[in-house]
Amino acid sequence: NFQEYFKLKNKSYRCRLAWHYNNVIVMQIECKHQRKKSENFVDKIEDNYPWCYVIIDNRKDIQHITVQKNASAFSNTDTVAKIIEYTMNAWLLKFRLCITIKPKYSSKVFWNLLEKYKVWGIKRIVFKFAYPNVDWATQRIRELKDFAHQSNGAVRLGVEAADNEFLDFKPTKKNKDMVNVCSGTGEDIEIKPKGLKTIHTSKEMNPIEVVMKDSTLKKIDTDDLFDGKYEQTTEFLNKCKPYYDVQ
Repeated sequence: NFQEYFKLKNKSYRCRLAWHYNNVIVMQIECKHQRKKSENFVDKIEDNYPWCYVIIDNRKDIQHITVQKNASAFSNTDTVAKIIEYTMNAWLLKFRLCITIKPKYSSKVFWNLLEKYKVWGIKRIVFKFAYPNVDWATQRIRELKDFAHQSNGAVRLGVEAADNEFLDFKPTKKNKDMVNVCSGTGEDIEIKPKGLKTIHTSKEMNPIEVVMKDSTLKKIDTDDLFDGKYEQTTEFLNKCKPYYDVQ
């Protein structure tokens, strides 16, 4: 029972299910605009309905949403994510469930910031973890899953330097795992250099962008499911998958 309209607060957006197969869902969300058209020395206002593609990759261990950038429909992809999140959470409420959609960023954002500000001396680093129900995240930091489950909430984990000392946060496997989980779920990491304001990775990040070929986009829009469009779509999605660094 796919909803024809998605909502964000008091505004509705028409939505169409293009196709779904093997836990990959492709849909389109349109946004009504009004534009001025001039003809025969007369200005007219007409309705326009541009739209963008949304691909929900719900294959095992992934839970990833890709939103097409189309400025004529939505000024930014974050608006589309909020529409999906708001609508789905209204529907999931009866099951006492919810989803969170945040842009993923490369873990290099954290390590580059750490390198940039270590000359000042790092006094504190705080990791914020969402409720870790994503399989690949809980595989990396298993103790967080148990702790979050027992407390039924998000987890913050911080390290702070002793007086007159600074942190030496090395890229060990466990430290990398913590950074990767935050960047892979779009959660913030706080870095506090001495004498400066706290730096937030969520404000410094550049969301992952991957270019999709026109030929792949055309395949998505065709009617025949068995003409290779699923394979081409998953091939594209697999390029989006390494949004965190695994070393």
